[in-house]
Amino acid sequence: MSCNRLTLRGKLAVAFGSLVLLVLLVSGLAFQSISSTNDRFRAYVTGIAARAALAEQVRTAVDRRAIAEHELVLVTKPEDFEQEKAEVTQAHADVQTRLQQLKKQSVADTSEKSRALTAEIDRVEVQYGSVAEDIYSAAMEERHSAAIAIMNDEGRPLLAALIKATNAYHDYTEAQSQQLMRESAERYA
Repeated sequence: MSCNRLTLRGKLAVAFGSLVLLVLLVSGLAFQSISSTNDRFRAYVTGIAARAALAEQVRTAVDRRAIAEHELVLVTKPEDFEQEKAEVTQAHADVQTRLQQLKKQSVADTSEKSRALTAEIDRVEVQYGSVAEDIYSAAMEERHSAAIAIMNDEGRPLLAALIKATNAYHDYTEAQSQQLMRESAERYA
């Protein structure tokens, strides 16, 4: 049957059927695009963003621990001493917990750079954690001069290295985020 022999009703049915197929095709492509975008967003949130947040939490806990250790050595009131002692203990536990979480998530990361930066944070924290414990012990034994000497001679350089390592991780994740945003904009275009 040729197109010329189709009735008006038949021509309308063919045109409507073609439109339905076109709408289904466009809908399928849109769904595929949304699904792909959702997968990339989920990977970002559970990947780079999650690891960046953990690295920031490590850094915050490191800062809290350093401040509390400093205060522990300087306070003179027993109630202040107990408060700072509890803060040092909690901050140290937080550093260890968040760092373990970061290491666990970094194992799944396909980026060698991310794993290397995490390993550097861990390496410096192992060294600094030992010094932090020495400062804590000296403060607990009321050897304030010894605690201050440990802070100045050993603690400060390691704390600076730990801050540098966490900043390097932050810079890396920020660059990765920017790259993903550029790729997303290119895909959108």
